Amino acid sequence: MGYNIDYSQFQARGTYAESEQRSRFFRAYRYAASVFFPFRPSAALGVGPDQGQKLTQQLVQLAQIAQAKPALGHAIRTLHDAILRFFPGRYASLSLAQIATIPPEQLLQHARQTNTQPEVLYGLIDASQLEAGLSVHDALTGFRLAPALETISSRTFQRLVYNSTGVWQGGKPEPLGLGQIPGFGPAKVRPLMDEFIASLGMPVLTDQLRANGEQNFAGYEQAWLAIQHTIDQLSGQEAARVKL
Repeated sequence: MGYNIDYSQFQARGTYAESEQRSRFFRAYRYAASVFFPFRPSAALGVGPDQGQKLTQQLVQLAQIAQAKPALGHAIRTLHDAILRFFPGRYASLSLAQIATIPPEQLLQHARQTNTQPEVLYGLIDASQLEAGLSVHDALTGFRLAPALETISSRTFQRLVYNSTGVWQGGKPEPLGLGQIPGFGPAKVRPLMDEFIASLGMPVLTDQLRANGEQNFAGYEQAWLAIQHTIDQLSGQEAARVKL
């Protein structure tokens, strides 16, 4: 497709590695999820203007085919709905039906205005190559054949790590999430499952994380409050799952 891809994502894991059939399903879905049509080309993705124009043309053609062949659009919606029944969450993407009605140069702005940009950064990004006015979320806004499902746990984890949070503030003990970002310095590079559980309302666990220095990063408190607001706004199946 002309952009940087992390090929380790195609390695089957967990229950998907227990049989060849599951492994093939995993690899097929991950491959479909890696087929990405960015709404705006960016050097941060390794996509130049010419390649960006080519991908945009292909996306427009795909949207037109989906309009002319209702069975295609129905098949994609059926796949997405089936996944949502098993794993409640959100797809941060415009549909092909929407893309067909929006001029290509306005797709990114429309995604910004309708809150259909990804919260979870699913892709390889070189933030030092971002063009003026573009964020990492902008660079990863586009259409995927099989978009990644953003669950509340994955959104929570993304909110707590670099660059949603900033530089480590120091202190002892050193947090488990501490790591080094090239060109930036010490930052939170890995979230903990305990943080997600604590975000659901476990003060004892929150106090333990604080004692371990896990919150000693710039912007962590603001990120934590944003997570609480997101959880409070959940509805439907995802809200029911969190309550369980």
